[in-house]
Amino acid sequence: MKIKESGLLKKGLTSILAATFIAVAATVPSSALWKNYRPYGGFDGGWKRFYGVNRIKTSEYTANSLNPHKNASDVYQLTEDKAVPTVLINQNSFQDGLSAYNLCRAFNARLLLTKADYANIGLIKNYYKSKTIYILGSEKEIYASTEKYIKKYIPKAKVIRIGNASAYGRNLATIKMAGFTNLAVADGRKFPDALTASGLCHNKNLGLMLVDGSKSYKLPAGTSVTYTIGGSDSVAQEGGTRIAGVDRYETAKEVARVAEGYYNILFVDGRKFPDSISAINLVKPRNCIVMPISDTRDNSDMKEFLSLLPESLDEPGQWDIEKSGYAIVIGGHNSLKDETIIKMLYPSKGLS
Repeated sequence: MKIKESGLLKKGLTSILAATFIAVAATVPSSALWKNYRPYGGFDGGWKRFYGVNRIKTSEYTANSLNPHKNASDVYQLTEDKAVPTVLINQNSFQDGLSAYNLCRAFNARLLLTKADYANIGLIKNYYKSKTIYILGSEKEIYASTEKYIKKYIPKAKVIRIGNASAYGRNLATIKMAGFTNLAVADGRKFPDALTASGLCHNKNLGLMLVDGSKSYKLPAGTSVTYTIGGSDSVAQEGGTRIAGVDRYETAKEVARVAEGYYNILFVDGRKFPDSISAINLVKPRNCIVMPISDTRDNSDMKEFLSLLPESLDEPGQWDIEKSGYAIVIGGHNSLKDETIIKMLYPSKGLS
């Protein structure tokens, strides 16, 4: 669905009919695109890359990958009894994307990035069979007209807008809605620590609370802090056990050392975050920790965590993926090059 709010106001019924056609026509989903690499040398597991032509498509591909698969590039629609909720955020609202973890973790929801005037009706209605749709953002992030069209074309779904004026207020609303009482606190101004925290939050059944780390904060009633993620320059206030390193990469390693029993590792670009937020889709379903790496650093230190992955349980010909033992890369080659991943996983190959 593509709706231009100003066009609706200016062009009247003609524009409404045109928008209706577009909304109804947009029922063909993006296929669950990934690139699959079988193991060779050194690392015993395989690896997969999820990427799209833009951040919106990357979120769709990661979300789609959780549906049963027809083959390597297409998925089946869910049946009504397997319906899952959808969380919609504006593609530029990284804080809302992090807050979406709380809803995805509690309600097994899919996260889709959108534009203010766009939502993929086809995926939500036909492929996820969503009976509940969360709009995480104010009417600046996702227009009221977009909400109206969702309600029109998916009339049986319950649409819940979490529309607090500030991203921090919306984050607190997701914590309350999800029912978390034990929390990990991370800086909402700097995203790497918070994204890394999402894997630990799943691992320890915690909610993710975002704060302006330069200021003191108040906890929601009935909650307590289990971990504070990042150094005092990120989150000044003390709470629970602080997990921190000298930079985002070292903090992620310290977080991973606290996590237990993860099955896969999500690797994201530690420098840029448009695609990385889509990792939220896979944290719970694939039991992952999240590790930032980059093309400009020596990533050989990831061997410590790769060595702890269990053996892959994937069976030949099975397309329901990443059961265990996988390195999963989020984002395209402009984020992390193949050479970077291969050198990290298979150093014996000597590739650079």
